[in-house]
Amino acid sequence: MAMVPWWKRLLYSLASVAIPPTITFFCALLWVRVGGVGDIWLGFGCYLYFVFSFLGWILAVPFALLVTDIQGWRIALWSGVGTLLGPISIKGISLLFPGELSPLSVVSAAVSAVASGLAALIYLLLIRREQRRPSIMATNLSLP
Repeated sequence: MAMVPWWKRLLYSLASVAIPPTITFFCALLWVRVGGVGDIWLGFGCYLYFVFSFLGWILAVPFALLVTDIQGWRIALWSGVGTLLGPISIKGISLLFPGELSPLSVVSAAVSAVASGLAALIYLLLIRREQRRPSIMATNLSLP
């Protein structure tokens, strides 16, 4: 099993956090174009999704640097941790503003769980793929 360098883990985690909001943005754009439904709040919601995704990435960076081995049961453990990072941060923010955000926090936590779970799964599968790929140096050394 190959060790994935720290800079590659950071890039993979950034890419995995950027993919779900990008997909959401293009789905919303398609919804506006095809359905003719949409207003300024839809675009603002996509913008907030990008902002909060990157704030969540900042929370996830220590985990991305900490995790080096995801074989076996560890992939399920880290997938669960990654899925819970988003809802926990949403609930933490709603506790700071108790009366104003509590109705929105339940829906936001559910959406955040789906987005965090997707980002965690993308990241872990990228890391697993990189760990299973034989290193170029090892293949070059075995040639006659």
